[in-house]
Amino acid sequence: INGKSARNILEYVITGETFDEAKYDEMYEQKVIAHNLKASKEQIIDDLNGVMSPLQRRMMKELLSHLDELNAHIKNLDDEIDSLKNRETSDPLNTVRAVLAPEDLAQIKKEVSHVFVDDKIYEYITLLASASREHAYVRLGISPRGSLAVASMARACAFMDGRNYVVPEDVQAVFVNSCRHRLVLLPKAGLNDKDSDLVLLEIMKNTRAPKVGR
Repeated sequence: INGKSARNILEYVITGETFDEAKYDEMYEQKVIAHNLKASKEQIIDDLNGVMSPLQRRMMKELLSHLDELNAHIKNLDDEIDSLKNRETSDPLNTVRAVLAPEDLAQIKKEVSHVFVDDKIYEYITLLASASREHAYVRLGISPRGSLAVASMARACAFMDGRNYVVPEDVQAVFVNSCRHRLVLLPKAGLNDKDSDLVLLEIMKNTRAPKVGR
């Protein structure tokens, strides 16, 4: 499954489409299938033309997803090893240049903290967090600490947009990025092609935004 050709063929097969000689030739010409496979074309076509139920296709799709996560984890470990090795000879911090003085950063943080947040915005954030904890695909939703993070990021978003007050669009702009890592999904989420981003977008779609005027 990890081989490029095998992976490409399997991804096509689990769609439920027939894998015949015409499809093989098409994938071969597009170099989706390698030209040096040990098995013959006839053998591959014959092996892949069995009956696969919808449940089997779903299970196979989930398996591929887990393999992708495993490969990503292995790559991250390899990158971390390389980073540790490189630090033996050089320190990347030595190449960092200051773009903002500490006192300037402190002043910006102070100004952001003064950005006004209406009670309706606080209620909106709370409703979004509550909906995440009640969602059918979520095991662990957004905590009160997560809600605080959303409010802080919404303030920063308003400040960057030149406003001294938060609007619902600020919350919506930061909600997914602020909360995707805070969700723990149930296994059935993956079986239904749902990830944290899709769940959070669905929550925003189903939660009515308030009207806030300034």
